[in-house]
Amino acid sequence: MAKGDNKARILYVYRLLLQETDKEHDITVRQIIERLEGMVYLLIEKRSSLISSS
Repeated sequence: MAKGDNKARILYVYRLLLQETDKEHDITVRQIIERLEGMVYLLIEKRSSLISSS
């Protein structure tokens, strides 16, 4: 796993928690997991498209 991938993941989780876990925004653990799974899917898709275009 590349160092940049880890940074992107950490920043995504940080942004998700910062924007959606306050008194005005309720988010369940299940919703967090679903969004993280979606993020992983998008990263895999992006990586695949970058590899195939090289």
